[in-house]
Amino acid sequence: MGKVAVIQFEYSNLKFMLLEVSGTYFRICDEINENLSLGSDISKNGIISVVNLSSALKILKMFRKLCDRNNVTKSFSVATEIFKHAKNEKSFFEEIYNNTGFNFQILSSEEQTRAIYSGIINVMDCPKGVLFNIDNNITTIVYYNRRNCLKSFVLNVGSLTLAEKFENDKMPNKDKYNKMVEYVKEELKKLIGNEPLDSETSFLGGGNSFLNLGKLARKATHYPLELENNYHVTSQTMSSVYEFVLNLDLDKTMKLKGISTERADMLASGICIIKALFETYNIESLSISSSGFKQGVIFNYVIPEVLDKPLSEMMAYSLENIKMLYEGNNNNINQVYLLTLILFKQIKVLHKLSRAYVKPLKIAATLFESGKRICFENNTKISFDVILNSKFFGVSHKEILIAAFASLCQNPDDLNLNDWIRYKDILSEEDLDAVRKIGMIIKLADALDKSKNSVVEDINCDILGDSVILKTVVTGDASFEIMLANKIAPSFKKIFKKNLQVI
Repeated sequence: MGKVAVIQFEYSNLKFMLLEVSGTYFRICDEINENLSLGSDISKNGIISVVNLSSALKILKMFRKLCDRNNVTKSFSVATEIFKHAKNEKSFFEEIYNNTGFNFQILSSEEQTRAIYSGIINVMDCPKGVLFNIDNNITTIVYYNRRNCLKSFVLNVGSLTLAEKFENDKMPNKDKYNKMVEYVKEELKKLIGNEPLDSETSFLGGGNSFLNLGKLARKATHYPLELENNYHVTSQTMSSVYEFVLNLDLDKTMKLKGISTERADMLASGICIIKALFETYNIESLSISSSGFKQGVIFNYVIPEVLDKPLSEMMAYSLENIKMLYEGNNNNINQVYLLTLILFKQIKVLHKLSRAYVKPLKIAATLFESGKRICFENNTKISFDVILNSKFFGVSHKEILIAAFASLCQNPDDLNLNDWIRYKDILSEEDLDAVRKIGMIIKLADALDKSKNSVVEDINCDILGDSVILKTVVTGDASFEIMLANKIAPSFKKIFKKNLQVI
């Protein structure tokens, strides 16, 4: 596993990310985000000021030290298209290279759009739709079908540039925000026209403005989870958030604690752009992606294949990424996962669970003992928290919750119904039955490989009256595993109402 640094120059930010990369898998170890008004310099004066050059060099020299101290083997440096418009662009990046060794690639508009598309499409399971990404200076719109990009548009309006455009308007903020919405709608109309979309079209949103919308929406609806990726916002909730923002007296000197690290007026202008998108496209529901340009740059670097074709098994990919953190020496995660799937299939007539529970089953079976890597005591409760706070691609919030509770239910007594009730608007009585059954299946699979030598390679099931007989197919002495599996029989009976015998 090697260390890789990714440095990004954006319109008003300089970002550093430290990655651990193993093959096509990665995790972000550290991230630093510094505000620099380079894009504003270019937009207003066509040149990057000496002051900002000095500030950028100072920060980048610190990034170089971080690379050296972390034994970084490779670095990848990119800048967004706005830097192509700087008159001193060549001398600016030459001085950076001479002082730091960072060789920046300035992305074209098409490359920037491709990174945004890659960042969003590889974490969201929506085969057909329109995705939006709002940056400080532009809004990117991509139409796609069967996860293939069809066409894209770039609206030269972003959360920062829109805030700056109306900054000096002497009118109440409420009138200003309504004026912003109408302005963006007019610009959208010029850009995209009135092309109709069919009912199968999904809408996805990425970038800080959509993340801010998600935070405000979750607060407004008292949503019980703080999960950003794949959070759904209805048009009604969007309107409520917009009305809330309308009544706030925001300016660029303020920040909204717990919502955004950006200027408060940028939060408002971003919400105005989203409001215009909702009204222009008649959006009833939109899914928010926690990934965008930044993640897309990483994807395109670590997994260059996604430039031609998005991830086909995005959940499996993200699960493998997470699993690497919780694998120890002599682990048997893969074998327990395999036995769990075999048992799920063999006793299907008994559990009667639909395919809707397959994703949660796979997640829970992969991370069933992740809690042990943190603390053995109460490890099933810790595994619950690990699953609930991990980032899965292409997985709904309900599926993540079911997986977390299923892992918890390896010990059925750990399930507190008061905790379950907290999520009553997301989960159902049918789901409660499912998590208990999945938890028991994982517990049984774990017992059948307790010595971690894969001695049980297959299982056949016979259901005779009130009895369930599991016949193990073994490659050696499995007496220890069979003994432990039979000890689970009383708990198994409580869940499945059948006597268990493992032979």
